[in-house]
Amino acid sequence: MDTWTLQSGHPVITITRNYISGALTVTQERFYLRRSGDSTDTHDYKWWVPLTYTSNTNRDFLSTTHKNLDGQRKFTDHHQQLSSECQ
Repeated sequence: MDTWTLQSGHPVITITRNYISGALTVTQERFYLRRSGDSTDTHDYKWWVPLTYTSNTNRDFLSTTHKNLDGQRKFTDHHQQLSSECQ
C-alpha cells in the first residue's frame, strides 16, 4: 500500500496483446495531465497493482489469484493461448 500512499501521482496501466505470439504484456507509467516537452522526471515511480485475468485455456473466473506489478514497470505472460474468436 505504500506505493499508493507515499509517492505522488497515479499509474496508467496499458495492456497489449500480441496475437501472433500469444503474449500478454502489462506496463505502467506515471499519469501526467500536462507534461511539457522539456520537463524531466527523475522519479522512477512504480505502483503495486494487483491483476486478475483469464485465458482461453484457463477460463477460471472464480479464482482470486492475481499477478502483481509489484515494483515492476512491465509484466509479460508468454503462455496465453488465444482462440480465433478472440482475434
